[in-house]
Amino acid sequence: MSAPQTYRQRYIVFEVRDEIKPSSEAMKGIVVKWKRDLTLSPSPWLIQYDRKEGYGILRCGHLQIGRLRERIKSDQGVQIQILGVSGTIKKARSKFLLA
Repeated sequence: MSAPQTYRQRYIVFEVRDEIKPSSEAMKGIVVKWKRDLTLSPSPWLIQYDRKEGYGILRCGHLQIGRLRERIKSDQGVQIQILGVSGTIKKARSKFLLA
């Protein structure tokens, strides 16, 4: 039996607004940079990223949403807009990606 979870998972749906979209590996590197800069635990995790469309889903803890939003807004490397936050990945996909 594992230890109880001390956070609730949230899914941040985002869109890359740059003309040239970063590759999947570059996007993973950006997420690792955010984790390192903000010293976040549990680590944010890139669940899905579609370079062609420029959409992605990032998993994080519920207490990290505010800090990640501020970091994403202030990031000068890539222009990213947050489309929304959801408690389940199914709802995140249906509400923000298929609409």
